Amino acid sequence: MLAQVLPTEPTDCAIRSNGCKIPALRSSVQSAANDGSEPSLPRNFPCYFSESNFRWWPFPDDISNLTDKGSQMNLFSIRVITENVEQITAFYETVTGVPRTQSQPVFAEIFTDQGILAIGNSQTLSFFDGVDSIKSATNRSMILEFKVSDVDAEYERLAKFLEGCVAQAPKMMPWGNKSLLFWDPDGNLVNMFATVSPEAKARWGD
Repeated sequence: MLAQVLPTEPTDCAIRSNGCKIPALRSSVQSAANDGSEPSLPRNFPCYFSESNFRWWPFPDDISNLTDKGSQMNLFSIRVITENVEQITAFYETVTGVPRTQSQPVFAEIFTDQGILAIGNSQTLSFFDGVDSIKSATNRSMILEFKVSDVDAEYERLAKFLEGCVAQAPKMMPWGNKSLLFWDPDGNLVNMFATVSPEAKARWGD
């Protein structure tokens, strides 16, 4: 997990996490977590750091060069880490109606028109450095979203399959989408939505 540290006073910073493992900062962060105060951190410390190791990276004051349209990246895929590749892959095959692409038991992909849902066993993390903080079935901050043409029809198709997993039946949202929310077998929240209002349709080009 990367936490952003933002300066508040010339010699202090407000840290947005209480799990710091950087030795020089651990005691300050822990004490702040215990009594609710802000930890005292070195001056000049607007940065990102990883809770899983002892490295940190400068956070630039000027990010205009990162938002230049000519160098814009494309979101290619979202990867779900799981201990149950077969179960999770079969679940998303049913939800999307798209058959998997899989060459190894520990990794599978669901190819949609606009991106890929990748599903990997936690064993695949061994090929990466500095990712020991990633744990399967612990997501509490990210929603996987799928756009469909008719969410009511999808709900009818999936109602029995999703029995006991639905968080919200199709419901109109203030921004003009109609959303169905449900949990996958690992507890990841999924939003299946359709554009309904003229404004929402215009925004998406529907």
